[in-house]
This record gives sequence, C-alpha cells and structure tokens, in this order.
Amino acid sequence: MEKDLLRIANTFVLNIQNIRRIGLLDGKMGIAIFLFNYARISHKQIYNSYAEELLEQVFDSLQFQNISLDMVSGLSGIGWGINYLLKNEFVEGDPNEILNDLDERILRYLDKYDEISYGIDLQLSDLYICTRLDKMKIVKDCELAMNKLLILNDSILTNPKIKSLVLLNSIIYSLIQVDKFRNCKLDTLPLWNKLNEKLIECIGNKLFNDSDFKTLIRFSTIEKNKLKIPYIDENKITNSSTKYIWQDLLYGNTAKICIKQQCIKKTIDELIMDLSEDSLSLKNGLAGIGLGLIKEQYEFQI
Repeated sequence: MEKDLLRIANTFVLNIQNIRRIGLLDGKMGIAIFLFNYARISHKQIYNSYAEELLEQVFDSLQFQNISLDMVSGLSGIGWGINYLLKNEFVEGDPNEILNDLDERILRYLDKYDEISYGIDLQLSDLYICTRLDKMKIVKDCELAMNKLLILNDSILTNPKIKSLVLLNSIIYSLIQVDKFRNCKLDTLPLWNKLNEKLIECIGNKLFNDSDFKTLIRFSTIEKNKLKIPYIDENKITNSSTKYIWQDLLYGNTAKICIKQQCIKKTIDELIMDLSEDSLSLKNGLAGIGLGLIKEQYEFQI
C-alpha cells in the first residue's frame, strides 16, 4: 500500500496545475488534506510544501471568486477543512480569529432555510457549524447556532418530499452533536421522531447507496435509543469502503476499515487512466482513496 500512496501523491504533484476547483470534496482543499496527512506519515516534507501551495491557492481564490456557501465546493467545506488542519496541527493559528467571519456568514445563511433546495451541496452545510459549536467565542453563539440547526432540520423533515439517506445522515449527525453538547437544554426528541418516520420512507424507496447505509449503521452504534433503523438485510450491502472515506472524515468515524488491495489497485489504475478533477477529488477520487489507505495501513485517525 505504500507504493499505492506514493503513486497517488505523485499524481497530485504532476497534475497540481490542472486542479481548478477549490472545494473540500471536489477540489484543492480535500487534496491538500491528503497531502498534509501523507507528508506526516511518510516523513517526506516535500509533500507538505505542495499541500501548503494548494492551501495558499485556496485562500487567494477566496479573495477574488464569488464562492457559494455549500459543503462540497464552497465556504462551508473550505471552513471545515481549515478547522480540520488547525485541529490536527498541520497549520498554526487561532481558529476563532480565522473562522469568526465565516461562522457569522453561515449562521446568516441558515436563516434562509425556506429558500433552500435539498441537493447534496446543502445537505452537508450544517456539518461545518457542528464542528465549531464548542469553539465559538461565547455561549450564546453556540445556543444560537444549535437553535438555527434545529429550525433548519425541522423545516426539512416537515417537508412531505421523501428524503435521501445522504440528507438524513447529515441531520442525524447534527442532532447527535446538539444532544451531546454541554448543558444542552434543547428538546430534540420531536425531531428524532420525525426523522425516524423519514427513514422508513427513505429505506422503503431505496433512496440510498451502500456507503450511505454503512454510515447510518455507524450512527446507530452512537445513538442507540432515539435512532430507529428500519430492517434491511446487511448481507446485501457490498463493501464499498473506498467510496465513503469522505463520510468517515466529515463525521469523525475512527473505526478501522478493510480495503482489499487487489481491488484498490484496480480502482487507482482506472482513475489515473481517466484523470479529471472528479477522479482526483476527496469525494469521488484519489484523495479519498489515499486517506482510506492511510487510515487502513497506519491505523491513523484521519
């Protein structure tokens, strides 16, 4: 697997000038996270330099581009990535000082929940706020953020449209974070009940893929009382571990994964043979596979 990781890292080096997108799941921020992790475990600081170059390009783009606030390619994901790098000491700085303006922008964004379409770009946006709850400057900021998250989630769950499991998983995560927050006095039980009803509709209509369902199962080990999962034959769920590394990263899953080396080599070959920004990305490409290999081989918490 060491050769696979080196091959992935070098593919980024050779194609660094062709990476235009700056997002967490689809561009430079996600690739930088892989390179920072690879530099750390390989002790090859040249890759740290390439990661810093990508991060600098992300910051430069923020000054000149009109960036959306979504998690995939916009400010929420970039903010999440910056917070991740600070938390894991890949870069130095005060998170509150660096991210305070972004905190305020995202909170204002959540006020517009009635204008939102429920695509994946939005479904994951509240994850940024969840990572910042215990770091916001004052307690009332945290309470304001949690209230806005609950209002947003209630609006989504009240809408009669059947929801995908990607969306429901993001709501489950935010409810778990609110419930465990210190001195939380907010009643989330009505939302859990609505969510469980939507899960029945979602599973019944098969609005999920294997990786989404595996994420749901992991959540069920965390919240055993309020979360009710409809029955599904888990033997029919295939091992798609390389496809949900991005979910492991965002949701903080630390469990070890199992990657079949023969299958991973084939996947890497296919992605490199047909290089694009998608095949390089954290969500669908080499950056996600690389983080999975690091987690598997080095038992490294990504």
